[in-house]
Amino acid sequence: MKKRIIGKQKNKQILGFIGMNKSKVPTMDQMNLKKRIPLVIAAVLTVTLLLGFAAASPTEHYVFDNTSFSNALGNLSDGDTVVFQNDINRDTTGTIHISDMNITFDVGSFVINVTSNVTVLDVSNGSFTLNGTGEFNAIGTGGCTTSVWVFSGGIAEVSNVIHKNSDSNCIAAKVEGGGSLVVSGNVTAGWVGVNVSNSNVVVKGNVTGWSGNFTNCGIIVSNGGTVTVDGVVGDGDNAYLLINGSSYDIGDNHVPSSKSGYLEYMEDDCFVWVKMEGGNGSRGSGFGQASIRDPSDQDAGRQVADSNNNNNNNNNNNNNNNNNNNNNNNGQDTETDNNPEDDDTQNAGKSWTWLWILLLLLALVAAVWLYMNRKKIQK
Repeated sequence: MKKRIIGKQKNKQILGFIGMNKSKVPTMDQMNLKKRIPLVIAAVLTVTLLLGFAAASPTEHYVFDNTSFSNALGNLSDGDTVVFQNDINRDTTGTIHISDMNITFDVGSFVINVTSNVTVLDVSNGSFTLNGTGEFNAIGTGGCTTSVWVFSGGIAEVSNVIHKNSDSNCIAAKVEGGGSLVVSGNVTAGWVGVNVSNSNVVVKGNVTGWSGNFTNCGIIVSNGGTVTVDGVVGDGDNAYLLINGSSYDIGDNHVPSSKSGYLEYMEDDCFVWVKMEGGNGSRGSGFGQASIRDPSDQDAGRQVADSNNNNNNNNNNNNNNNNNNNNNNNGQDTETDNNPEDDDTQNAGKSWTWLWILLLLLALVAAVWLYMNRKKIQK
């Protein structure tokens, strides 16, 4: 008669048959825990991915005053929008740097005036665009500086560009290196209004500069640059345009024009088009004609450039030319800022973006590894 094997004796036979020692047999809790480990890790990775996408997504920065404006400018990342809730008059010693990212200023119906003794706005390898019916006005005051500088393929849009200093090499708008600038209002300068090299500029209002000789005038174009003006080009005295080193006055336009409705001025691969209608295509009345709205009085325009510049400045201008060229070419690294908050950089935002990208890559690698080894983990 066969003996009935029960209880512990049966377990011993089973363990002996499969070649296992009871002390090495995982309990049910241990087996369940092993099965749960991949699920826990997957959940952690999912949360990390969601946080990463949330951190990398565009942010809206709301601006009510100059303090919140500084905070927004110091934390910009690619795709962000700065939303203005009030008129702003900002007087700073810093520059709004937009580099390697795309930023939108939603001005709503408000007037944003930014004044700086260095470059007000520079854009490179990215874009700066405006939304709304209000204005963003860049106003430069420092000697030998540029109000708006677009370079290295940058794209920018502003309402009005003004430079109130008549020192030599003071430029309201400078665009080079494949850049593009659209000014929906006026460009006004004490020296050169627009300086373009291998880039494109569209001004829907007037371009006004002061000129004591043919090297300083309303518009300077070189190296395949193009400028389109829908308003009046006026330089106050002598040169109307300077194209590839040759000066052009109002009557020196090329016939026929390649752009219908515009007077055309060309030299080699450089073009300037000035609209013919509405008094355009005739010399302006000189420096100081562009106006912007003052938030303190919405019903009254204010003249942002002095109208009493005279030829006495010429005697001192030429002595500064060498230093001027260096300042214009050195870029943002040479600009000093007495207030760190006003330096308006976006480096912190860019650092966080790269950190989240790294975390996302690590999470992806871990997820792939878990999937490939899921069977080994469950054993």
